[in-house]
Amino acid sequence: MIFIDGPGSGVFELDSLQFAAISGGRRLKAGAVTWSVSGSGLATISANGLVKAIRATDFDLPFDPSPSGQPTVIAKAGTDTTYQYVRIYGWEQLHGLAQPVAYLKDEAYLLYGITLAGVDSAGVLFSGTGSLILTCGTVVAGHWTVEIGLVDMDELEPSTLTRNLFSTDTVSVAFDDQVRKLERWQRVGNRLRAVDGDDMVRRMLRARRVAMTAQGYTSPSYVYDGSLNFTFRLGNVKQVTQAAVFRACN
Repeated sequence: MIFIDGPGSGVFELDSLQFAAISGGRRLKAGAVTWSVSGSGLATISANGLVKAIRATDFDLPFDPSPSGQPTVIAKAGTDTTYQYVRIYGWEQLHGLAQPVAYLKDEAYLLYGITLAGVDSAGVLFSGTGSLILTCGTVVAGHWTVEIGLVDMDELEPSTLTRNLFSTDTVSVAFDDQVRKLERWQRVGNRLRAVDGDDMVRRMLRARRVAMTAQGYTSPSYVYDGSLNFTFRLGNVKQVTQAAVFRACN
């Protein structure tokens, strides 16, 4: 009997996980194990069990929300076979809307389940998952629209879109290890929108991570300093921009 051992089952796009096959309390040598991975090209695996995450979602294939839609690592040794599901964190697609939407959840939420919280312009409490939202042609045909917001894209409530969550249109932005720079964005309800979405996408294509800090509201009734901090592991931006549903902005 064999089982798969590794550092966990979650991995970000473009990152790797090293698995090993264990039998009788011992790690099997690479030549004694045949590794494979299912999952519609979302990941690859080497002969020694190194999984490389390519993408969390294939935007050119029908959406499969089931666990089987994620990669499954398969290890075979002799007559024994074992399996390990892998969860890839990265770009997801929101369905049921006329406009295709690609989005990333905040890294702190994916790793630790941490949501962002504060008060809106009316002094009402809110909380939600920080999201980086990418659409094509939402504002100008053939051009990218990039937004950040406290929106749980899995449970999008249209009634919350009009809440004002940001007190200014100034955003502190840092790609990778660059020095933070203040940028002027546009406030659109519960989101902030990049003034030049095409330029934002170009910068995203060259980076692995982006951190942003925006300013919310404060209230004497609650202990919030108004800072809203977003961090996104950008992953495989290229495969999103090249998807057929976003072809007009490629």
